[in-house]
Amino acid sequence: MADRVSQTINNNGDLLKVQFLEDNTIHIVDSKANKILAVSTEKYQKSNDLSVLLLNSKFLPPVKKTLEVSVFLGIIKFKLNKYLVFGKHSLKVGSLKDQFDSNTYHDIHKIIDYEIVPVDQIINQNITNEERTYLDILRENLLNSSLYFSNTLDLTNTQQTLNKLGSVHSSVETINPKFQWNHYLTKDLLELPDYHSFITPVIYGYVKVLFTTFQHEKVQLSLITRRSNKNAGTRYFRRGADEEGNVANFNETEQILYLPEKNKFLSFLQIRGSVPLQWCEVNNLKYKPQLYVNNFEEKSFDRGVQHFKQLTDLYGDNFLINLVNHKGYELPVKSGYEQLYEKMQALPKNTFSADIKYIYFDFHKECSKMRWHNVNNLLKTLQDLGYHEKENTYFQYDIKAQKVDQLQKNIVRSNCMDCLDRTNVVQSVLAGWQLQKQLTSLLGLPLSHDGNILNFPMTWKEDKEFLYDFQNLWADNADFVSLAYSGTGALKTDFTRTGKRTKQGALQDLKNSISRYLKNNYKDGQRQDGYDLILGNFKPYDYNSSLSPFEDRRPFVVQVIPSVLYISALVLVTTFLKPFNGSINNLKNKSIMSASVLSILLCLRYCVKNGMQFVNWPKFVSLENLQLENRVTKDNQFKGIWYKVASKYSKTGKDL
Repeated sequence: MADRVSQTINNNGDLLKVQFLEDNTIHIVDSKANKILAVSTEKYQKSNDLSVLLLNSKFLPPVKKTLEVSVFLGIIKFKLNKYLVFGKHSLKVGSLKDQFDSNTYHDIHKIIDYEIVPVDQIINQNITNEERTYLDILRENLLNSSLYFSNTLDLTNTQQTLNKLGSVHSSVETINPKFQWNHYLTKDLLELPDYHSFITPVIYGYVKVLFTTFQHEKVQLSLITRRSNKNAGTRYFRRGADEEGNVANFNETEQILYLPEKNKFLSFLQIRGSVPLQWCEVNNLKYKPQLYVNNFEEKSFDRGVQHFKQLTDLYGDNFLINLVNHKGYELPVKSGYEQLYEKMQALPKNTFSADIKYIYFDFHKECSKMRWHNVNNLLKTLQDLGYHEKENTYFQYDIKAQKVDQLQKNIVRSNCMDCLDRTNVVQSVLAGWQLQKQLTSLLGLPLSHDGNILNFPMTWKEDKEFLYDFQNLWADNADFVSLAYSGTGALKTDFTRTGKRTKQGALQDLKNSISRYLKNNYKDGQRQDGYDLILGNFKPYDYNSSLSPFEDRRPFVVQVIPSVLYISALVLVTTFLKPFNGSINNLKNKSIMSASVLSILLCLRYCVKNGMQFVNWPKFVSLENLQLENRVTKDNQFKGIWYKVASKYSKTGKDL
């Protein structure tokens, strides 16, 4: 079995010290950089500035308290106060090989606990309910996030990009802001060069590093998934592409292989992301929300064109794998994507800097009745498009010779509706295929086949311990990506983890599906607010309304119905279990139970008819597909806010 890296709490040598001085100044002490970042309340009030002092500065006020933390994430401002955000404790999840130096490894840590420190302690003693709610949302978002950092390795860039830069260390000039999750939190520090040494880029995603063996040869197999902070959010509140071409749930996933005896360092990159059109699913308490796809306006397709201009510039040739169903509920999304591809094919050749090829794979039809091996049919389609013949499908570097053997010059972009479950299965299959190519090239694995990719022998899978490590690596990645977007672990991970579909896995999928429904309808509004808060999409200090964004302004009847429903159900159950006079046949008990049942039925009928009014919608950033209507009485008195589908969709969005 693989010798896995033990997960240990950060050692003291990596910790920062946060000192609280008697003059109410806060010092963040970086002993390695020989600097102190001094945050002063007075300076914030007068000039909104920070100061940097050398460690050997004299005449410092006495220290009242010292706090040790793993990493400084940055600074965020709410309505009344600014706050320093720290990763208090972290776990070492592994040591990734340095591609330039055979003797160097980079420790990677996952943050497991956080500390939020108010800059102005006096204001904090008289905090308002609104400010406290902002803090609660921030804490909840952080605690439910999967954030990773390294003090010596830039996790925001791919290994190939770091090779081009000539250094694996992060610097302000080379950090990829798209994948730096704390980019907004560090904006104060970015303004002056003196603060840059205090910036540690953090990624949201998944990192796992395994030291294992393959056929008695030592190898390091690693996986890094980094989530984009553009158009980021929850499953139903972030769909499609925004006006700048950024798609929801966009992730890079990089599989890294290091063979020490061969001095070879390799990586294979894949991406996933929502279908790049303007489309949405509007929650209404039904299991499947109402789907609207804007394939009737050119500006919707313009978003897709812009998206693929970015992707071809960044990654080269694009192979687009669409796993959306070809009929039923998902059909409009498939049709819209294919319309976009047709429009892109008709554009001048110089519109995109590389080729784009589209592949449709009917996942549910091909893999129905537990025929999961049919995912390999997708490889045949890729073969027909010439993908398998390309040598530049992964990055390879020779550490001893210090030269690049090959660059990855193309990318496979996979998507289903959520870019989660089906996408996870396909990405793991593609990663296994590339692993076979890499090990065949470097270790001389047998590779005899008749030219048909379906007969392409995955001989690396014969090493069962290595296969176990690979499958669990990808299954864990699937769960982390799914948790971030949908709120639950991924579906179909039994196939990713074991190579086959099981009844137990199907039952777990049912449980996760029910959990997703409840969270997506009743919890995700605040989860989305958390993303918008930490990413700077909503700035409380710019919110000028006299009303708190947390005030419930729905009509009174909408606000009270959940309480009436709960009380009616409680009375019904209580009367049934503990009836008056010991018998439910008593007229009084029958009357109470009948009234309760009638009340429950009327409430449920109202909820079903007006489902949108009971969804937990985001409060900070308005949704493109949502329209708020002010309802008034006959004498023009405000009655409450009513949620509706945006008029553009409601007028043209019939079974598109």
